[in-house]
Amino acid sequence: MKVEFLNRFSKDLDHISSISVKKNLTKLILQMELEDNLNNIPHIKKLSGHKSAYRARIGDYRVGFSSKNNTVLFAKLFIERTSIMFSIIIELLLEM
Repeated sequence: MKVEFLNRFSKDLDHISSISVKKNLTKLILQMELEDNLNNIPHIKKLSGHKSAYRARIGDYRVGFSSKNNTVLFAKLFIERTSIMFSIIIELLLEM
């Protein structure tokens, strides 16, 4: 799959100081580039109520991303579990 990143994802990543989180995130990205289907990658869950929104858990962090047409778009890196849903709801409201 093709992997792309939003600017805010890069900004979120700059605030992470944990080397193990960055290492595991790199593994996840490389695994996504090699696979043709997200179902083959462990620790990924589809967000209910959204056609193409997913999350992955890396330690205490959650990675929010979407998948469409064999492209994965990394959107946000969260520390709190509830903040990922709040952010998605805000974005959907802004799109209306």
